[in-house]
Amino acid sequence: MKKAFGVFSEIPSSKRLSNGFTMFDWVMRKNRFPAFWLRTVSGEEGLTKEEITFLESRNCKVIPVIGDFSESETASSKGSESGKKAVQRITELGIVTGTPVFVYIRDGMCVNHNWMIKFARTLKSNEFIPGFMGNTDSSIDPVFDRQVSHFIEATSNVNGYDAVFLATEPKITGEPEEWIPFCPSAMDYEDMDLWMTGEIRFKDLCVSEVYAKNNKILY
Repeated sequence: MKKAFGVFSEIPSSKRLSNGFTMFDWVMRKNRFPAFWLRTVSGEEGLTKEEITFLESRNCKVIPVIGDFSESETASSKGSESGKKAVQRITELGIVTGTPVFVYIRDGMCVNHNWMIKFARTLKSNEFIPGFMGNTDSSIDPVFDRQVSHFIEATSNVNGYDAVFLATEPKITGEPEEWIPFCPSAMDYEDMDLWMTGEIRFKDLCVSEVYAKNNKILY
């Protein structure tokens, strides 16, 4: 079954390149039409309402990514406060309920499973889908592996608040023929909803190719 193709980027999909194409157009030329676009919401090039309109006009689902939580925050147990901040930010952008909202745990960054639990519960109670993305190669980032596993075990009675997970490893070329992303020890390959596989570059600009195991991420 063909996997849904999408993109993760910290630069706008509407960014105009020196060759005249937008980054969205360039992705289409290098791969195919992206069904979804994961976009960080912070910084000078964070997601805007104008970019949301740009993507929606191309029938591309917008999935917000919170990528600027500090390590002192994610390593704490104050996930409810973090979740409320995330909900406020995406609501101000006009992101509709039922949309996945990912937290990007960057390489080497500490995260506490209790923070994850409270963050996921807050997103779920506000009718958004909690999502977590981080380095799933446990030999490089054992903390993410361990804390996600603790999260899975601790929330098994509530189905993990229906959280979705994005694997960042291993890197491959092209669409996966087998669904074998690296995953935390408490999970299996099939438990990983998305897999960040490769890159699309234009000069010094880069976006990541992402494949979804099924279309549930789109609805």
